[in-house]
Amino acid sequence: MRGRGWESFRQTTVSRLEKGEQSVRIGEARALADLLGVTVDDMALTESAEAQAIAELRAAIEECTKALDRIDTYGQYLPQAQADVRRLIATTPNAPADLRAVAQSVLTADPLTTLTRALTIGQEIAGGGSDG
Repeated sequence: MRGRGWESFRQTTVSRLEKGEQSVRIGEARALADLLGVTVDDMALTESAEAQAIAELRAAIEECTKALDRIDTYGQYLPQAQADVRRLIATTPNAPADLRAVAQSVLTADPLTTLTRALTIGQEIAGGGSDG
């Protein structure tokens, strides 16, 4: 909030608002709604079934976004991790055969096949199947 011009808005302010000890001014409500990616009306909705469904949808979207971010992040780390495995295998000729076999499997694994398998398992667990 401070980055949006509300210099006096601190964690204690948030705490007081959450506890109902302080009212939100309309300008603050607009800035908070913008920051949270919702409308002021969304924030003012009572806990109706629709409001709860909207909140659950937002949370589910956030979880999907986080999962996609993790895939992206780990995808960036994979080439470096594989380079480290190649380097270490080359410099440790006496590594146990089972360890060398595992190293070889991570070097030749197809990330897309692994991701597809994980997504399929995830869909089966979620009971969602494929819509497309």
